[in-house]
Amino acid sequence: MNLDKIRILNTYDEYNNVYNNSLDSLNDNAKILLENSLYLSIFTTFELFLKDIIDIYIRKAINDRICFSNLVDSFAIEYLKNRERQFDNFFKNQNQILSSFTNIKSLLEGNLSEEDLRTYVRFEFLHKKKLDKYYPALMEQILGKNNFLESIEIEFPDTDSDTLGVELREVKNAKEFLSIYTEKIRNSIAHENSQFSVGNISFEKCVESFKEITDKIYDQFISYNELQDTERLSFIMRDNILDSE
Repeated sequence: MNLDKIRILNTYDEYNNVYNNSLDSLNDNAKILLENSLYLSIFTTFELFLKDIIDIYIRKAINDRICFSNLVDSFAIEYLKNRERQFDNFFKNQNQILSSFTNIKSLLEGNLSEEDLRTYVRFEFLHKKKLDKYYPALMEQILGKNNFLESIEIEFPDTDSDTLGVELREVKNAKEFLSIYTEKIRNSIAHENSQFSVGNISFEKCVESFKEITDKIYDQFISYNELQDTERLSFIMRDNILDSE
């Protein structure tokens, strides 16, 4: 795991260099395959970045002894729903009401386990449904803002792709961009790589969009979780930190 922002942003630039310096030397089929690979690579780089910050958040939260009251509302509600049996015991089993109460109190006041936290704070593929329903809660939990993706302005006013021109021209923010990119580019390449061509879209603009989203998520993540201290961040990223808890 490596959360070096400069290294991550440079990775995006490397894809740009390959795109600008290697495509023209290839024949049509090889050109399409390499181009698709590059479009998929920038997406995968972003996914890996998300997975890393989620994992770092979990490591920090467990180290800081996160409990129920630290969960955002959506995750807290799911946490309670998953413990319906314990609450039922309190109301239905009067012979064990004290032990049931103690159990409930522990659930609400005790530290969450890594397994508990990973049930709610996790990476999900960036499909529209997940971006609409799950990611606002995730962004609020790890970044402090449930509308963070909507707050990042992303626009493609000049694209004239036959297949994606209309959709991309309507994009206004990171959430909409990620939804369209996942559905129309990532999924199409994954399912029909040799037949699919992205078309006349600016690869450089796609790279710049992912760089901007990555940059802003990184800065907000570091600020919200108070990880400006590089030694603190290195300690959180230690391989054995969770084993020591």
